[in-house]
Amino acid sequence: MLRINLLPTKASKKQANAKNELYMVVASFLVLIIVLYGAYWYQGREVDTLEGRIATATAEVAALKKDVVRVEEFKKKAATLEQKLQVIDKLKKQKVGPAHMLDDLATILTDEPKVWLTRIAEVNGAMTLEGEAMEHSNISDFQLALQRRSKFFREVKLELVETKTRDGVSLLAWRITCQADYAAG
Repeated sequence: MLRINLLPTKASKKQANAKNELYMVVASFLVLIIVLYGAYWYQGREVDTLEGRIATATAEVAALKKDVVRVEEFKKKAATLEQKLQVIDKLKKQKVGPAHMLDDLATILTDEPKVWLTRIAEVNGAMTLEGEAMEHSNISDFQLALQRRSKFFREVKLELVETKTRDGVSLLAWRITCQADYAAG
């Protein structure tokens, strides 16, 4: 004979298993949401930390750019001051340079008594010395003395030698051109 079970045991077991499975899915879903929220929160903190570091680095870069600008301005000012100091030094040398040059020329003329000057002209550092002498050797000695003994005269060249007669005395008129270096003293 067949037995029919009219008690709802299998159906209730199925329903209980389905409820348990539903609870497991919901619990798994909640755990997944909590884990994802934790990961999101952790990544958010990392992003905030990195953004803070980026902001700090940006501020440092801006400050360093200002420092670089100040350093460049300082370098320009220093270069300008250095040029001004060089100009002042050059002007000081040029201020006392002509006096030293004329003193040097007077010393050379004193050592060569048979040579005398009649005219000195200077234009932009190019000097023309004109004078008279008794003999050719006197002019040559004077020219050599300018070249070798004086540091103020460069490129000394004898341009002209003419014979003149003054008061019945035969003289040699000469002209020497050179470059004056006032800063040499």
